[in-house]
Amino acid sequence: MQHLKYLSAYPNALQNQVRRLIAQQQLSAYFDARYPNKHAVQSDRTLYAFAPFARAGRPAESKERKYASRRCSRIPRRNSCA
Repeated sequence: MQHLKYLSAYPNALQNQVRRLIAQQQLSAYFDARYPNKHAVQSDRTLYAFAPFARAGRPAESKERKYASRRCSRIPRRNSCA
């Protein structure tokens, strides 16, 4: 039986279905039918090229800023946190 590392938390019935599709070489066809509209990122190379642009559009919030906003929301004084 083939070990499915990323599906180990899913029910056995689903794992067996995936194993069957892999054995019949139908897994790719299943996903093509299920998700007909593919996105432009189809390889690791394009993903690595795309990632900096995605991060630039949504910068991660720093811990300092996150905690500062929490502290500021509890302080009743005006203009204490800019």
